[in-house]
Amino acid sequence: MYDVEAVRVADRLRNAGSKISLTLDCWTSPNTKAFMGITAHYIDDAWIPYSLVLDFAPLPGMHTAKELCGALVATCDRFGILGNILGITTDNASNIDKLLDCFEEACHDRGISFDKSQQHMRCMAHVANLAAQTLLDEMGAEASDGDASPKSDTTAQAQQLPCIAKLRHLVFKLHSSPQHRNEFETQCVSCGIPRKEIILDTHTRWNSTHAMIKRACELRIPLSELAKTRRDLFKLSDKDWKLLEAVAQVLSIFDFATRKLNATSYPTLNSALLVYNHLIDELEDVHDLCDGKADGRDDEADSQDDEVDSQDDEADSRKFKAFISQCSPTMKCTLKKAIQAARNKMCEYYEKTWADMYAVSLILDPRLKVDYCEDRGWEPDHLKNAQDAIQRAVKAYEDAMPRSDQTNTADCLDPVERKLYQSIKRRRVEKESETRRYLAAPTADSDVDVLEWWKLHASEYPCLARIARDYLAIPATSVPAERVLSGGADLITKKRGSLSENSIRACMCLKSWL
Repeated sequence: MYDVEAVRVADRLRNAGSKISLTLDCWTSPNTKAFMGITAHYIDDAWIPYSLVLDFAPLPGMHTAKELCGALVATCDRFGILGNILGITTDNASNIDKLLDCFEEACHDRGISFDKSQQHMRCMAHVANLAAQTLLDEMGAEASDGDASPKSDTTAQAQQLPCIAKLRHLVFKLHSSPQHRNEFETQCVSCGIPRKEIILDTHTRWNSTHAMIKRACELRIPLSELAKTRRDLFKLSDKDWKLLEAVAQVLSIFDFATRKLNATSYPTLNSALLVYNHLIDELEDVHDLCDGKADGRDDEADSQDDEVDSQDDEADSRKFKAFISQCSPTMKCTLKKAIQAARNKMCEYYEKTWADMYAVSLILDPRLKVDYCEDRGWEPDHLKNAQDAIQRAVKAYEDAMPRSDQTNTADCLDPVERKLYQSIKRRRVEKESETRRYLAAPTADSDVDVLEWWKLHASEYPCLARIARDYLAIPATSVPAERVLSGGADLITKKRGSLSENSIRACMCLKSWL
């Protein structure tokens, strides 16, 4: 069944009528077999986005860049899409960087154009996670493994621990003891607070520390009361709880970014720069608040973020300002240092988003166009680079189209052919003005469905529509591939530990194809 369906999927991709973009990630299964999860993404001629598992490729032997590249190229060859790949979205692992270096070389050896510097998208969710983890590391709050008790266990030692480490110890003890859990339920009842499950953070789940702190703050009273009655539980002071509440508010900024860009049912790469700018601006606002500046950015800058702000966000912002104002100078200094480190991490990766893919996707969002860049006050060089990017894309697509007038000239044509030649030439001039007409037209409302807009205006901007179909299908995160790998853990349970690589591959692919 797998072999039969693979042929159908190959035909489907070859007849998609658009470029194919990929996400990929590597994973080792519970029965110690290694795989590369690869997903394919495209938008069909009805402007419906599609996402499917392309392969769950076994990775025998050493996982060098060359071996990983071989698995990727073999998959692309099997489905006949190697020459039709537009973008590849991955996490930020160093071996993935080397893989794509090998992939670029392999494409060039076959006469296929692939430029890693332009066609490699770095997973935005991973960038947000790295910045959040940098913030936590600066506060001495590395996530636990979820299966080992914190090393420090005495009251004296506890006083020297950061507030997040104290909270982690408290949550771990509650997780590991049925007696503690029963006492906690009793405290919730006596305090009149609905009981909720406490959360312990782990290395493998994004934003798990934020979830742990947020839930603990909701259950602060029963947790504090329980810690008073048990000597083996770390106690958090009012100062600790205030800092935890502030940290939870900061981490919620990163949670927003993760949620917005993880979808496959609508375009995401067009929002990547918006989310980068939103995160950096929000971190700067918090840094200014900790530095004693009452108002973050001015109203004009705030109005430019309508795409990512809401009334709820503004309420959260006011609430956070209240938290900061109540923090002691020492707490503000701690937050300020951590926030600066997180902002520096964001800026490090933001500098890598000047590839044409990001600019073209943003400009081809009819709600944004170049207006967003101008409103944000981009420097002239950056603004020109974005405008040049869309012009380069238009030229590349027009050059790829066959031109019937390239081998003939008007001088050697009869009257009928000359009229046809002039008609073709006129249409080409009209195509060249598509970009100007598109950019000069008013931007669409913020609630407009981007793909539906292009479906309605494809005949008006035919060349730009072809570009939009290809570029807007590029995922901003590698989450689609990671979802596939997470599904592998559901398949390979302890009772299925002897499944072969081929059986696992067939099951994972068929689940997506059928």
